[in-house]
Amino acid sequence: TYFAPAVDFHYVINLVAGLDIYPIVGVNGYISTAKGDAFNLGLDLGGGLQYRFTDKFSLFAEGKYRYMIINPGKHYQGIFGFAYAL
Repeated sequence: TYFAPAVDFHYVINLVAGLDIYPIVGVNGYISTAKGDAFNLGLDLGGGLQYRFTDKFSLFAEGKYRYMIINPGKHYQGIFGFAYAL
């Protein structure tokens, strides 16, 4: 089993009506009991693109470069999906 929290911050920049881009900066962690109590701490850097269909619904895609500080390693992560704003 493992626990992998991450906290990322976005600053949304509106390009044209409905289309936004945003840089991503954050921190992440990783704790695993399955791999001999492995622990890691790292940084997230990346960017994303979002298209808003309405004020509530949007489609997004983002990519992150995750650099692990304690047990060095580099990981790339891509995410896409739908979002709903409250």
